[in-house]
Amino acid sequence: MRCTDTEDSQLFIFEKAKVTPRSKFTVLSAPDELIPQWYKTYKNGGKAPTDGEMYVVSYPVMTKYKVGEGFDTHGILVKTRIGGKEIDISNKVAFYTSGTVQLHQGRPFTAAGTKVVELRYEEKNIGKFTIDVADAPAASAYFTIHWLTGTIHVCL
Repeated sequence: MRCTDTEDSQLFIFEKAKVTPRSKFTVLSAPDELIPQWYKTYKNGGKAPTDGEMYVVSYPVMTKYKVGEGFDTHGILVKTRIGGKEIDISNKVAFYTSGTVQLHQGRPFTAAGTKVVELRYEEKNIGKFTIDVADAPAASAYFTIHWLTGTIHVCL
């Protein structure tokens, strides 16, 4: 399988391959923001995660939303090491913004702005990432007034 990355961080596969969210393959190069912090530390002479440590392998794919759209957790991969084995704990991670607002799959955003999302496992902060929520486009509406009866019709 041959892969390449592009400016918008899309992964393109040139040869037929079955790739699922949990597929294992080696990435030869990737944009810096997609490389897990623990791996950068390890490659620069630091230590790899040890038993009991939790680390984020990948963050959710979707980082741009509009007001009213629901939060999407797809792409999150968090692991811990126990007995030298990696265990996927992604389904046990909680997401918080503004310190106390818990996000879950599908929860709609109600306000625009840049938000820092914290990842927590058993109340311990294990990572964070930034998302942008834009204002939803205004709904168009118009009304008509019947010239004989004075009846008003509102259309949204």
